[in-house]
Amino acid sequence: MTTGVIPQEIQNTFTPLLLVSSLIFICDYSRFTDAGDVKLKLNGYKTIENTFKHSETITNAENAAEIFYEIYNWIYNDGNTIDKIGIARNIISIHLEKDSFASIPQETIASISSGYQIYLKDNLKQYIEIKNKISESIQKSSEKASDLAKNVGAAFRSSIFAIYSFFFSIFLFRIVSGKTPTLEVTSEIYWIFFAFLCISILVCFYSINELSDERARLQNSYANIKNRYKDLITEKDLAKILNEDQDHISDINYINSRGVKTRSLWAASLFVIFLLMTILRMYSYYSSPH
Repeated sequence: MTTGVIPQEIQNTFTPLLLVSSLIFICDYSRFTDAGDVKLKLNGYKTIENTFKHSETITNAENAAEIFYEIYNWIYNDGNTIDKIGIARNIISIHLEKDSFASIPQETIASISSGYQIYLKDNLKQYIEIKNKISESIQKSSEKASDLAKNVGAAFRSSIFAIYSFFFSIFLFRIVSGKTPTLEVTSEIYWIFFAFLCISILVCFYSINELSDERARLQNSYANIKNRYKDLITEKDLAKILNEDQDHISDINYINSRGVKTRSLWAASLFVIFLLMTILRMYSYYSSPH
């Protein structure tokens, strides 16, 4: 704003206009009355309401006009206007002397600037915290995927180990009891083995089905993580943090791969044991006298 070279009469006319027009863009509410007065309302830490009467001279209007015009420029020039105007309103409301817009200290501008810098630092801190929380959630998701694959593998090993233990215990029992170790498989032994085999098949189906259910839960949990944070950070930034879902896709593919491998190995192992026991049973049957 230029001063000093403008005739005083003109300056006295336009200075209040500059003050009022700046305040209109800063305050929450403004209204012109039929009498030509201007009512202004600012909601900050305190609610400030002033009325400028057109018939009255505004005290200290020049100083107030300069300050509010500078604040107006600061709000609407760069950065997030909504955040800046909110900070400006809060600080203006606690700096005004006698709750009058015409009595605003010069240091208000510096206070607004400092408040905005603190706000940005707090936002950055919050952003980093959110990013770390998302990373922790994704890490837990990956660990859960690994645990799921390990659990189905453990179920497979336990089931196959039980059948093999039964198979070898037959011959161990014969040695301990003093009998000559043979590969003879009686009908009783065969039916007990068949019961173990059926149980192992049921365990296999249960484990694979459980893996499928847990995989679905993992996918739902991941989707919930995305929905939870999409209102806090931009979609583009969220996609970057989540690595375009590549880590999650890799986890799901890992679970699927381990499920297929375990199911195939389980089926092959049971088939081999079943085939071996069946051959031994047939050999025992046809070798023994009837």
